[in-house]
Amino acid sequence: MGRSTTELRESAENYFNIAFSYYEKGDYEKAIENYDKVIDADPKNEKAWFGKGAALKELDEFDGAIECYKEVTDINPKNVKAWFSMAAVFEKLYESGDWMIPPFIEAIACYDKIIELNPKNKDAWQAKGRLLEELGEKSDAKKCFKMAKKSD
Repeated sequence: MGRSTTELRESAENYFNIAFSYYEKGDYEKAIENYDKVIDADPKNEKAWFGKGAALKELDEFDGAIECYKEVTDINPKNVKAWFSMAAVFEKLYESGDWMIPPFIEAIACYDKIIELNPKNKDAWQAKGRLLEELGEKSDAKKCFKMAKKSD
């Protein structure tokens, strides 16, 4: 006989707490193993997907981290923290030089989504402006910095 919904939820909570504990200790592989157990029990658990993404990011497994953050934003498109984290991973990916599609374009798309959710998000405007400036888009960057200043 299968486990009840309550038992599965409690099991997922236990694995999540174990995963978070491993993450805090810096044992990212064990954290990922336990986040996977949570996801197996509850595939829509955005906190587990987010935690797994964070652990993968710490291991410089950028593609996996991006996939996890995409899962979070599929579950909850308004999760600004996930959009920021995904943008940060795209920036790390750019720095690593290991990419096919220019990650800055993807990072800018994440900042655009944050701005869509909250047009007064100063951090998103600043980050977008910084990336545009790095891409040589001085005029657009200047507009972003201006919007960031208005958001104070």
